[in-house]
Amino acid sequence: MKLFNYSAYFKKPSVKREPLFEIPEIADRLNIDEADLRKKMKGRRREGYPPPPKPAIERRVTNVGNRPQLYKLSEFKQWLKDLEKFNEEEAPR
Repeated sequence: MKLFNYSAYFKKPSVKREPLFEIPEIADRLNIDEADLRKKMKGRRREGYPPPPKPAIERRVTNVGNRPQLYKLSEFKQWLKDLEKFNEEEAPR
């Protein structure tokens, strides 16, 4: 007598999740000074300047001080590449 294999029907697809990091960890991984990275994120922007990445998990208003903002490292890498391209081009007049 053959037994029916139910486990094949109940497998959940595996989803790879990207790890999230705080600003100091991102600066360490990208070999950038943390203060410089924060200045770039808050800096003045002229026309065409790529906006900094948004946090993957936003802070809630009720517990602003308790929860750090977490970002995806891949978004920061792409943003820094976009910044380099922007800085290499001539500034719009």
